[in-house]
Amino acid sequence: MDIEASNIRSVRDMFLLRIKSQGNRSDGGTESFGRQPNCCRSANKQVERERENKRHISKKMYKLVTFDVTNTLVKLRMTIGQNYAKVGSLYGVKADPDKLETSFKKSWKQMNVDHPNYGRHSGLSSSKCWWSMLVHKTFAEAGYPLDSSKLTVITSDLIAIYRTEECWTVRPGVHRLLGRLKTNQKSNSMGNQVVIGVISNFDEHLVTILNRLHLSRYFDFVLASYVENCYKPQREIFDLAMRVSGLGCSPHEAIHVGDDIHLDYMAARSAGWNSLLVSVDDPERYCDGNINPSSVITDITDVVRLVI
Repeated sequence: MDIEASNIRSVRDMFLLRIKSQGNRSDGGTESFGRQPNCCRSANKQVERERENKRHISKKMYKLVTFDVTNTLVKLRMTIGQNYAKVGSLYGVKADPDKLETSFKKSWKQMNVDHPNYGRHSGLSSSKCWWSMLVHKTFAEAGYPLDSSKLTVITSDLIAIYRTEECWTVRPGVHRLLGRLKTNQKSNSMGNQVVIGVISNFDEHLVTILNRLHLSRYFDFVLASYVENCYKPQREIFDLAMRVSGLGCSPHEAIHVGDDIHLDYMAARSAGWNSLLVSVDDPERYCDGNINPSSVITDITDVVRLVI
């Protein structure tokens, strides 16, 4: 009996010791004696991976932050079709804005195939020549062919107004975002200052537009593809941004923010950069397996907490 009682006490002591050791676990002793089902463990691991991914992004420090312009920082006040119809009406061309909009989108894609980067790589004499060809195709394919005299004046007027705030407006939150980045840049005395720049597929009038919209003051440099003779998604324009920044940083210390999945998000990553995809107007547009959900932002001001 004494031996049996001793064995019982030993088993009891071991049992109590196990309970005590699990009660002292750093996780608060929430683990049960039994194992969780596989489906629960998988779900928990997935949640933890998502949390860790968000923590990784939010804590990462970047030295170089660049932005796309169109539909990221600024947007059009009216559709292309509305602007083209408005200018055309000044010279007696009565055109349907919707037809012009449809024609413009088709002509824009074709012009960028035949004469990429506003004709800089296909021998056109100037970006104005490129725009003239696009205006001609847009009106003609919509059913409104222009004679040479009307083409000249309509093209000139369109180029002129697209340099001004008459056509462009700054997206909500952008001034607040860039102001906070600039303030952090000036107040940072720890040697971790962030250089802020622009990488945009745009003609030589980009700086003029940014000036008129009071955005130029926020940037340390502006790279317009036509001026630099390279364009997104080419790696060269991202490499150029790193050289112009003067930081001597590595690609993984740079991040690009833009709205186009191929020209911004994927192009930056192909160059070794990090990237954020802006989806303000259509948050569900990029809900697929190719895009990291934590890299999609629906509020442009979220960039602040993700990059500094």
